[in-house]
Amino acid sequence: MDARGYGRAGEATRTQRWTTGILLLSGLCGLGVGTYALLDRTAPRWLAVPMLVVGTVVAVVGLVSAGRRVQRSRYRPDRWQLAELVVAGSGLAVGAAIWWLGRTETLVIYPSLTEMPYLSVLAPAGVLIGLVPAIAAPPPRLPVSTPPEVGA
Repeated sequence: MDARGYGRAGEATRTQRWTTGILLLSGLCGLGVGTYALLDRTAPRWLAVPMLVVGTVVAVVGLVSAGRRVQRSRYRPDRWQLAELVVAGSGLAVGAAIWWLGRTETLVIYPSLTEMPYLSVLAPAGVLIGLVPAIAAPPPRLPVSTPPEVGA
């Protein structure tokens, strides 16, 4: 998210950053006190709703203050290639196999503690399907430049 500009202060001055931080933390504290007062029967009733309202208003003002200065680029997701589809599909297939085993062959999923465990053909097949991403996933990209050596 940092590549798209989230978390950057931008052109904000130190005073603006402090004001935004104080507004957001004060709003969070107000929401916390208001929620606690609303849920706790021993807390004064006059404290619950006003603190929730004040906390919400202060938090919204802080969020608006922070959002005015944020400049971020547009998110453009990469299109999935065959390798990504195979990895996601293998995860879904393993989940479906375990679900099916749990519904049809409960002794495989929940074996008895006193008898020899039962193993069906579907259980190892489900595990082997889970190994497909080790072969199908592309190798990680190498860094463009090598990091400097320590002590050089």
